[in-house]
Amino acid sequence: MSEKRPGALKLFKPRNIIIPVLISLAWVVWSVYASWDKEDRNNVDWNSHVFFWLGLTFLLLIVRMLAYMWRIYILSDKKLNLKSSFQIITIWEFASAITPSVIGGTAVAMFLLTKEKIKLGKSTSIVLITAFLDELFFILFAPILLLTVGIPNMFPDHSDLFEADELLSNIDDSHLKTSFLIGYLILLTYTILIGYGIFLKPNSVRKLLYRVFSIGFLKQWKRAAVRTGIDIVTTSQELKHKPKSYWIKSFVATVLAWLGRYLEANFVIIAFMGYGDQLIMFSRSFVMWIIMMIPTTPGASGIAEGSFIALFKDMIMDMEALIPFFWRAFSYFPYLIIGVIFLPRWIKRVYDVK
Repeated sequence: MSEKRPGALKLFKPRNIIIPVLISLAWVVWSVYASWDKEDRNNVDWNSHVFFWLGLTFLLLIVRMLAYMWRIYILSDKKLNLKSSFQIITIWEFASAITPSVIGGTAVAMFLLTKEKIKLGKSTSIVLITAFLDELFFILFAPILLLTVGIPNMFPDHSDLFEADELLSNIDDSHLKTSFLIGYLILLTYTILIGYGIFLKPNSVRKLLYRVFSIGFLKQWKRAAVRTGIDIVTTSQELKHKPKSYWIKSFVATVLAWLGRYLEANFVIIAFMGYGDQLIMFSRSFVMWIIMMIPTTPGASGIAEGSFIALFKDMIMDMEALIPFFWRAFSYFPYLIIGVIFLPRWIKRVYDVK
């Protein structure tokens, strides 16, 4: 490949992949050391029930990938074929897995789409509307779940179960509520701003972003804000004449993808602990993923495992090493593995490397 490596691909340096993996594995090792002794290991009955539900969890991974592929196929106006859609989603998820927050990697996504011969304006609109649809799903479903299962069930207080746990002893429902509220307000603000800009007043939002980020301490983010304002105007122009079916299909694909992601926790817990209140499990997954959206560590490593235990402690009891490990094994590690496999193949294809 004679071209200089593009800036977007510099994200995939080995150290950017190794760091989140080491953080996750360090948490698992610590959990095993702290809570999973020989007696606990002997108590795991590796029977057909366990393998059946782990198999279903793997199917959720496939459903999620297919939903994302369907969505990007729709958003590209059916210009991407099956192979291109698969590779773009794979590398996009890979980029998100090694950057802070689960919806990271947007610069990489833009680069991927333009290299697939999608014009820049269209690539911009696809990336922006993808983020908008994801966050619209969160802000719509959160109040529904709160009203359905209730705040105490959605934000459990397990502080009494963590008394002997040095790392988790200070976690209670107030910490979970605060983290969730911060994440939800960030997503709500972003969604309202982007939605208003795309569908109503794109130039007004562009000017607002410019003025706000011209204020003293915000100037360091001014360049990114200006870029976002331009992207909103471009996206509005690209999408102004889209039919209702375009939006309905895209949102259905979004819902399917996130349902698959949330239900992974349900299925892994069922595999090892048996059946429980599925709606409560689902609502806690919702809380967990919004907390993971707050930019922290690459791929939310460490934060994800800690949030899982904090929310599901009463359901997983003494298996707080095994169950979070299997949950991450299906929800996180596959993207690192397939990303490493398919990134070189995508580079070879788009750059026509022999």
